[in-house]
Amino acid sequence: LSVVNNPHDGLWQDADEVPFRFVLEQTWGVEDGPEEFMFSGIGDLQIDAVGNIYHLDSRASKLSSYDASGKHRWTTGREGDGPGEFKQAYSLVFDGGEYLIVFNQLGNRIDRFDLDGSYVDSRLSESLDQIMLGGIGMLNATTIVTSTPAMGFLGREIVIISTESEWKVMTSFSIDQTGDLEFPAGMFLGPEVSILDGFIVNSHVSDYLFEFRDTTGTVRSRVSRDMKKLVRPGIQNGSSGRAIVTFSTMNTPVRITDNYYLATGYWPVDHIDPDERLSRIMDRSSPLDPLEYESTIDLYNAQFELLYSWTTPDNSHEDFRSIEGWDREGKIYVAMNTDFPQIGRFRVEVTPPRNQTR
Repeated sequence: LSVVNNPHDGLWQDADEVPFRFVLEQTWGVEDGPEEFMFSGIGDLQIDAVGNIYHLDSRASKLSSYDASGKHRWTTGREGDGPGEFKQAYSLVFDGGEYLIVFNQLGNRIDRFDLDGSYVDSRLSESLDQIMLGGIGMLNATTIVTSTPAMGFLGREIVIISTESEWKVMTSFSIDQTGDLEFPAGMFLGPEVSILDGFIVNSHVSDYLFEFRDTTGTVRSRVSRDMKKLVRPGIQNGSSGRAIVTFSTMNTPVRITDNYYLATGYWPVDHIDPDERLSRIMDRSSPLDPLEYESTIDLYNAQFELLYSWTTPDNSHEDFRSIEGWDREGKIYVAMNTDFPQIGRFRVEVTPPRNQTR
């Protein structure tokens, strides 16, 4: 087991200026204009080897593709239950070669499309003895990592599927972060999970921690930071109702070059009791002052040593809300901080402080 325990401050934290910047290269999406460029929201994104992007707009029940210069390539789909139609389709995976895989109908039907937008085939999740599958990503050309709701505990159920010839479940495992919490039966909430460097990577719902797992679920490495600002979810399980609400989050890292990774997150500025806060939200008898947030963008080197932590007001960067994908050139694709749904592509430029080489 490899463990990297980072201090609160990074190796470059004394730099005179933030040692990285985001340069906007391209946007997709307009506030008012051609229908193919108007999004109802920013859903799952995938990027192929030549920079074409594929966007699943679940609210509009459509799958679209655009080239690297912003040109619309094709749009397919409409609301419905038939072949090539979408209803509550929330996740999209690209197999890296021929197919886009859409987890449709709340993850109970899995559809494949080719890279020209043509419908290929479907299979029901129940044929794999699963329900409500969500796509996470590909470990290789024929191994897809998915998840299904972890009922009754704080975590994720990971299901790994072989797509070679006949689809079948290879293995499954649980990520359980419940600890001493009394978690309501029949409800689910878990950390972010992604694929990075051939590992299944999960964040933690209340601690600054990343775990890198193999296909058996065994943790092969851990990366942490001495930062105590994250808040566990608020939980209510009583006569007034049942609910779970998150007040902070730490997203799994993304690779920007062979030498650097980025991780993002946010938390409330002031200390809160998450259960008490949720109780008052549910009560609705007295007004609540809105929470103030801080967000971070943390830069790591190839060994996952923290280099710099850029903390700013609010719960996202000034230019973008969240990182939705990245390509083989290390560029990030984001949901923009605009008044209408828009995708942006940024180049990340890292400038080490003087006398720093790593």
